Amino acid sequence: MVGNKADAPDRKVNAEEVTDKNLQYYETSAKTGQNVRDMFITVATRLNERTPTAGIGVRQKGESLEKVA
Repeated sequence: MVGNKADAPDRKVNAEEVTDKNLQYYETSAKTGQNVRDMFITVATRLNERTPTAGIGVRQKGESLEKVA
């Protein structure tokens, strides 16, 4: 789960609510860029782990995208 506007003082969702539901949570800010890159890398890496890969020059299944970025 991603909460945007981490820089705003009046957040609608707090981290405690989300961790109680056993979700991974990122507080991001499009304004400042806080955690945006990390969130996208995590999502892309997890999707990559679930997707079979094949062919020459293709990342190995589960390889972190940070190595590519």
